[in-house]
Amino acid sequence: MTARSRQLHVFGASEGGTTLYQTVRNQDGNWSPSWTALRSFSSIRQVATTRVGTTIDTAVLTEDDVLRHSIQAPDGTWTGWGNIGSAAGEIGGFYRVALAGLGSQLHVFALSQNGGVAYHAVRNGDGSWRKFSKLSVFANYHPFEICAADIGGEIHVGIIEITASNTQVVRFSIRRTDGTWRSVGTVSSSGISQPGNLAVGGTERIL
Repeated sequence: MTARSRQLHVFGASEGGTTLYQTVRNQDGNWSPSWTALRSFSSIRQVATTRVGTTIDTAVLTEDDVLRHSIQAPDGTWTGWGNIGSAAGEIGGFYRVALAGLGSQLHVFALSQNGGVAYHAVRNGDGSWRKFSKLSVFANYHPFEICAADIGGEIHVGIIEITASNTQVVRFSIRRTDGTWRSVGTVSSSGISQPGNLAVGGTERIL
């Protein structure tokens, strides 16, 4: 889910389903009267979305390992569903994906199927792509889940990894405004056992 113009946009698909749906919560608290079917795919494994400027960028990862991307304009119209792998490079099979908007750029974070390596690509405002490269800050980790969000001009990225002792640990790092990364930190596991899913969001810059 993501927000634009004080609206909350929620995307989803039924388990094992093939159709992507959207619904909206308006500023007054009212929801769309029903979910809107946007497009059918071979089979949807994951959906990720974020706001980029005034548009909403959404990615759909299908079971046949194709990562599709489309942009919803403020008037509600959508672009065609492009192939991110074709535009930004393949990474050895997509396992998970997370999106974060920063200014006019779309930042795509993905995990590969072969070894859970984290990758990062950028779609610029002019539609060109900075191709996938390994996210070196997480080079010594083996994540199976990833999430990302822009908070005050910095991109916060969280992962869940399985350690050598077979425990699941939440790690995080921050991409600063100058493009450098902070050292990886660990989120305390107090109060939760074996986390399986992860999301991150914020309301203001964290110093």
